[in-house]
Amino acid sequence: MNRFFNKISEKTGLDSKYFIKNFFVILIRDILTTLIGLVMGMIFARYVTKDVYGNYQLVLSFIATFGFLTLPGFNKGGIWSDAATDKDGSIDIVIKTQIRWSFLGTLILFCIGLKYYMLNDNPEIALGLLVAGFTFPLAIGGDIWQQFLESKKEYELVAKLYLGFTIVSKIAIITAIFAFP
Repeated sequence: MNRFFNKISEKTGLDSKYFIKNFFVILIRDILTTLIGLVMGMIFARYVTKDVYGNYQLVLSFIATFGFLTLPGFNKGGIWSDAATDKDGSIDIVIKTQIRWSFLGTLILFCIGLKYYMLNDNPEIALGLLVAGFTFPLAIGGDIWQQFLESKKEYELVAKLYLGFTIVSKIAIITAIFAFP
């Protein structure tokens, strides 16, 4: 088997064992994430009303709309260029800049939440936007650590952490669904 991988490596110029191992790690991560998403869809369909699901989707839409304020591509250039030179100095600058800009998203989400509470008399969406506003700066953290670890070629660790965070967040949502029907 080693001869087979060595031959492929010679022909392609890639480390075929490394490539195939990491391909399967990422594939398994994506398959498990998809299955978790399907389970979440079934839980929402069975246990949540259309109104609650619509409010949930509306809050997620607002988060996605203002996601650009976290400067999502900013970390990739800085972190990956540092990884190429084996220096991690700009990660502090990247984190501080992204958190500073993400507070603008927090302010916008708070204002929209206030509008839904005061003008539309919809406390559920207002509360969802308030929680989203508080957690908005934290959302960038996931992208930063993922880019940092991928730049260090730690794909297996990235997959494990990504799955762990996905499972924890979905458990929190499921708990909220059953605790606050």
